[in-house]
Amino acid sequence: MTGPPVPSPARETFYLELATCDLIFLHSPEQKNMKTQLIRISCFASALTALAGAAELSSQWAGERGITEGRLVKDSTSPDGKYALFEFNHWEGGISAGATTITGIGLAPVDRGALLFVIDSRTEWSTDKKVPSFLTYRWSADSKLLATHDSMSKHSRLSLYRLADGRATSLEVPDLLPIACASLGISASSVTSSGENPVRWTAPDTLQVSLRLTVKGRQSASSISLQVAADNSVTAKAAP
Repeated sequence: MTGPPVPSPARETFYLELATCDLIFLHSPEQKNMKTQLIRISCFASALTALAGAAELSSQWAGERGITEGRLVKDSTSPDGKYALFEFNHWEGGISAGATTITGIGLAPVDRGALLFVIDSRTEWSTDKKVPSFLTYRWSADSKLLATHDSMSKHSRLSLYRLADGRATSLEVPDLLPIACASLGISASSVTSSGENPVRWTAPDTLQVSLRLTVKGRQSASSISLQVAADNSVTAKAAP
C-alpha cells in the first residue's frame, strides 16, 4: 500500500468554476448573444486561473495537514539524513471542508516538504508521554527500509515501510505469533498479550525481531528473522 499523494483542492475549484460558467450560459436568454459569450469566456479564464494556481493551493493544503510544522521525533532520522518521523496535526478527510483535525506520526523528508505516510502510532499529544517510550523504530543501514512498532495494542504488530523514488510503501508482514509459539512449544490460544519489537537490521534486507509474549502471567520471548525481498514480499522464520 503506497501512501496517498496530498490532495489538491485546486481541481475542485476548477470544476466548480466550469459548472458556474455552464449555468450562466444555459440560463441566458440568447445563447448567441455576444455579451453572453464574453461572460462564458471570462468564467472559463477564471477557471483556468484556478487550475494554474494548483501548485500554490497544493502547498497550502500540505500546510493545513500540518506536516510542514511537524515536530521531529527524537533520533528518528534515517542514516542517510533524508527522512524522519514527525508528530503533526492533519486533516482526517478528503478535503478540508468538514474534516476533523487529529494528531499523528508522519513519515516525511527532513525538510517536511511532503507527507509520505501516516505511521500507525499514537503521539505525545494523545498520551502525554514521549514518543520513543512507546514507539520503536529501526532504519536499515541503507535507509531504504523502516520498521516501527507501537506497544499500545494487547497484541501489537510490527509495521514495515520501503522508501523508493520519494515514496513510502507499507509492506505486508506475516503473522509472527504462530512462529514464536511453535519455537517456544506453547499454544497460541494461551497467549494473553504479545508484541513484535524490531531489534536491529542484521543485513540491508533482514530484520531481527523480538516477539515478547505473556502466558498465565509469565513472560517469554522468541527471536524471529524477517527477510524483505526485492518485490516487497516479507518472509519470516524463527531465528537460531
